[in-house]
Amino acid sequence: AKRPNLTWIVLVHRDNLRNQWEEKLATEFPNGNFRVVTANQILNECSTTNYIQTDFLIADELHQYYGNEFIKCIDGT
Repeated sequence: AKRPNLTWIVLVHRDNLRNQWEEKLATEFPNGNFRVVTANQILNECSTTNYIQTDFLIADELHQYYGNEFIKCIDGT
């Protein structure tokens, strides 16, 4: 069964990667519920909500997010 209301966040560490992901996703999934955000955007959101909420998280270049502030933001601990 299709689940059209699933949310996706793609986490990137640079604006140029955000632009690449946005272009690709807009082409491949024109009706998708995607957000492409930079690490700084996520940290700003987590300063008020404590963690991000999404059904799927893609962390482009995962090694960029090993800091405790990212781990707390991603897993909510």
